[in-house]
Amino acid sequence: MSMDNTNAVKKPKQKTKKLAWRITLIVVCALILPIMICNLIVSIKGIANKEQIPSLFGLGVVSDTHGTMESDFKLNDLLFIKSFDTNSLQVSEDII
Repeated sequence: MSMDNTNAVKKPKQKTKKLAWRITLIVVCALILPIMICNLIVSIKGIANKEQIPSLFGLGVVSDTHGTMESDFKLNDLLFIKSFDTNSLQVSEDII
């Protein structure tokens, strides 16, 4: 009789662990999958058109690998670039 009680207790715990593992896996996939898709889109855009900075939702990411902007940014810093209409700029505005 004690054997049956032990098996009866283990089965709900195993089911709970399996359920928790499945929920965790679903949550992780739901978070990682969109990031991977966005990364793939930006990578394809970068390969397809090497003349422009690849962007997603109007934001692009570049890195200063030559140190040309060292007074403002450190070497290899990631810089987020936002697309905008250059006709909307006025003479006194700084662009950084």
